[in-house]
Amino acid sequence: MNFRNVLLASSATVAALVPGLAYAQNANEIVVTANKREQNLNDVGLTVTAIGSEALKNRGVASLEDVANVAPGLIYTPSTNNTPIFTLRGIGFNESSIGVYPAVSVYVDQIPLPFPVLASHSAYDLERIEVLKGPQGTLFGQNSTGGAINYIAAGPTETLEAGGDISYGRFNAIEGNAYISGPIGDAAGFRLAVNGKNSDDWQKSATRDLTNGSESYIAGRLTLDVKPSDTINLRFTANGWKDKSDPQAQQLIAVHEQQGQGGDRSNDAPQLVDPVRNAFSPPLIPGGASAQLTYPFPKLNSRTADWSECEIDPNTAPAGPDGVADVA
Repeated sequence: MNFRNVLLASSATVAALVPGLAYAQNANEIVVTANKREQNLNDVGLTVTAIGSEALKNRGVASLEDVANVAPGLIYTPSTNNTPIFTLRGIGFNESSIGVYPAVSVYVDQIPLPFPVLASHSAYDLERIEVLKGPQGTLFGQNSTGGAINYIAAGPTETLEAGGDISYGRFNAIEGNAYISGPIGDAAGFRLAVNGKNSDDWQKSATRDLTNGSESYIAGRLTLDVKPSDTINLRFTANGWKDKSDPQAQQLIAVHEQQGQGGDRSNDAPQLVDPVRNAFSPPLIPGGASAQLTYPFPKLNSRTADWSECEIDPNTAPAGPDGVADVA
């Protein structure tokens, strides 16, 4: 087998191992809201990765780490404070503070989440995910130099539906998702979704009898749709989560001398860092609510008229049958 055949065989193997995401669907059927309105993916003049609900379900996407695994160019890194750090095409801020503004913005149903920590538990029960690559300041405002991530939450259904899944893994990790959705009368509908995880510690201190790394959180989202008419739709959404997971343990990587004001060394006493100290202690209990009104405006009916003016000397124009200048 020559070198070319080896390359071809390797390419075929890689292609077989990477299942399709939204590309498995007909491109004409993929509708996105990257431009703040519903459009066919082929008509959007942006670099967009759209991942539909079936692809999300097949790949088991239920966390920020899972989203990074299915969106090319997107990297997710948990910080020591449990705040997510997003990098898109190599652009991002390596900052773990809770109140830091990101370089990759996150939206849920086009509602901005100003701080990355608010996006920690949003990637569940979704209709699709849109990852917009490149600066998005025109439509999505500041903090989107690297791009934007738009979560489209699944909405209420016309018939009563319910479902869920549960998984078990190492360190007694139990993770589950569940939802129930259906109509309320003839002009309203609801959807309730929950997501949670619980696991034991997976880190053990080499110098102390301490363990770290357990995860324990629960998140929920309630969506209510009201349709007073065929053209008006009101959507109310409330969501929140509680996270009691352990942040990552700090490591003692250096010992250096203390410094006084102005940079002068005050003494030779070493400054030690507690290897098990965490800057921010859980639990975190954020939440929010939003309301959206959808109303289709009539199509624009435009009329355009042009007016031009010029001077004509009848003495130089050819005469018509009645002796009148013919200027036609």
